[in-house]
Order: sequence, then C-alpha cells, then structure tokens
Amino acid sequence: MTSAFYASTNPSLFKKGNGSGSEKGIARLKPGLYNAHCHVLFKNIYLPLVQRLGDVTDIRDGELDYEETGYFGINIHKGG
Repeated sequence: MTSAFYASTNPSLFKKGNGSGSEKGIARLKPGLYNAHCHVLFKNIYLPLVQRLGDVTDIRDGELDYEETGYFGINIHKGG
C-alpha cells in the first residue's frame, strides 16, 4: 500500500554544535530512502511517520555541518 502526504523534516531552529549529548547541533534528516518509519497515532489526532524500524542519517548544524547515522526518534509530521 502506498500513500502520499505533505511533510517536513526541516527544523524551525538552528543551533551550532559538535560532539554528543546537549552539545550536538540541531538535526535534519538527510535526503534519501529509509525503511525505518511506521505510522503511529500522535496525540490521538493524526498519524505521523515515526522512526522505530531502523537507523537513519541526519545532518547536524555546526561550524561545518556533520552527518550522523543511528536511531534518533525522528518524527515526520504533516506539513503545510
């Protein structure tokens, strides 16, 4: 089954960082094809795609943006 909807993984914030924990920069999902998301009811309102099935690669803000691969709990919410 296939479905389409407007969505965004771009954060509305910018925070430079590096390293780990609270020192990380703000993440955005790197464009690509990931088999890592499933639909899960959000606040009993709608079904965003939620990262629960595998790793993804994100790009984090920094002096030089840097990539990181792993499980980050990235939710893809409906767009405008």
